[in-house]
Amino acid sequence: MKSKKFLTRVLTGALAISILAGMGICADAVETEDVMDAVVVSEDNDISATQSWLSKLLNGLPKEIVKKIMDEFKNNGSEPPKPTVVQKICNFVMDLKSKADRFIFSHGEIYFKDSYYLFQVHISLREGVTADMVAYYPSHYGETNITIDIPAYAMGIPVTKVSMFAEMDDETTENVTAINLPATINELDGQNLCDLYNLENINIDPENPCFCSIDGVAFTKDGSTLVAFPAGRKAYSIPMETTAIGDYAFFESSIEGIYISPNVTYIGDYAFNNCLCLESFRIPYGVEYVGEGAFMYSTNLKSVYVPVSVKNIGTNAFYCVAEDFYIKGEVENGYASQYAEENDIPYKFDLAMDLEKVFEEPVDDINMKIGTTVTFTANAKGGSEEGYKYSFLVRHEDASKWTVMQKFEENNVFAFKPAKLGLYEVCAKVMDSEGTIHKYYTQILVNEAFRNYSKLSADTIKKGETVTVTGIAEKGVENCTYAFYYKKVSDTKWTKKQDFSTNNVVKIKPAYAADYVVCVKIKNEDGFISKTYYDLKVTE
Repeated sequence: MKSKKFLTRVLTGALAISILAGMGICADAVETEDVMDAVVVSEDNDISATQSWLSKLLNGLPKEIVKKIMDEFKNNGSEPPKPTVVQKICNFVMDLKSKADRFIFSHGEIYFKDSYYLFQVHISLREGVTADMVAYYPSHYGETNITIDIPAYAMGIPVTKVSMFAEMDDETTENVTAINLPATINELDGQNLCDLYNLENINIDPENPCFCSIDGVAFTKDGSTLVAFPAGRKAYSIPMETTAIGDYAFFESSIEGIYISPNVTYIGDYAFNNCLCLESFRIPYGVEYVGEGAFMYSTNLKSVYVPVSVKNIGTNAFYCVAEDFYIKGEVENGYASQYAEENDIPYKFDLAMDLEKVFEEPVDDINMKIGTTVTFTANAKGGSEEGYKYSFLVRHEDASKWTVMQKFEENNVFAFKPAKLGLYEVCAKVMDSEGTIHKYYTQILVNEAFRNYSKLSADTIKKGETVTVTGIAEKGVENCTYAFYYKKVSDTKWTKKQDFSTNNVVKIKPAYAADYVVCVKIKNEDGFISKTYYDLKVTE
């Protein structure tokens, strides 16, 4: 990560602007079309003609910049560059020469300042010309709840990365609560935004092809990887569809408590680096990899529970944590204990326990319908090998406290029938005759009262046409009412086509050519609602 000292040095490079002006730099007689001709006529992967024309176009620029651009061509190998990419580079060079007062050259790098932002330019034969935002300058003294809007383009160059905010004054840094990222961003992790200590929401343009924002947290477009967590939040529950925590995802965040779903198998490098509010951490069963430096410099971290599913822990994963730090595990001689011994970390063995779940009817993964029953059977081993007693606790996602369903007894079977929709955490505790207690956590998602089999007559229509939406409830469910909504993907508000009614068929005629989402809600006689969503594309 670049330092403030480095950026200060970059800004002093502004002196180079006066040097350029003294050199009388202006648009050369060589036209970009000439370079394009050289690319088109080159044969047998010979790009020497392109290099020759480009060298003429670069005439008059500082030698280090000329070398930087020419090296990109030389290092391209035998594959000739795409004409469209060369055109972008040539257009940029023309701008560089005609607008020298906007650019800064420092230590072989190209920067320019646009409005309140400082950008670093990157030139690549694969991507053309792109820019990273490396500093943000306006002062916001006295303001709170500041939102920063990152531009998609600067001087016509796409902004593909946000690098740092180290040049902001402290009061501004402390009061930024939201950041809006454009569709052009294609590189992102928690380290990029780590200087925004009280950031609550990372918002991403819905048109971004690489990333999306789910409740103010940045994910890959498909939601499978959490890539950047707003540093100001203290608690979080990772969505069920997420399978990986990306590199630097929680870097320097204020996270104190986190629920990680059992679908997560990967915790990336430096994912929880420098998280000073973490005191303990439970890696859920299912995680197989814990990255290099994953908890490095989390100086208040006293313990991490490592399940038997973990097969690889990176170097320095627990470097510079609390002095009395130790690793907990469920087996005496497993990978976790070996890692602890090799890295001179105390290891504590807990009782091992599995928790079998048997649902009253078939379910997908952990999802179940309200009104059905799930039975948990706790099986412990280890410890004193006798006199086990079990306790069961349940907590709904909206509750702050656990409900004790069974105090410590010899009975190891617990049947649970959820009373409301939502995510439930279930904790099973086992105690042996010596008083050693081990906890095991799992969860169930009660997401519907019945199945919603609604359908659209088509998933693609032309503007001016209508689509028929039919609400269909699970067979056997009677006395239902139906509601229909739709909106453009880019909108935040829904258009209500019909409130809850016994009518289960409506026609929708969107006004614009765009991508839409259609929502069908079905309510049964007990007041439970099942929702389903459909994509609808409207063309010209």
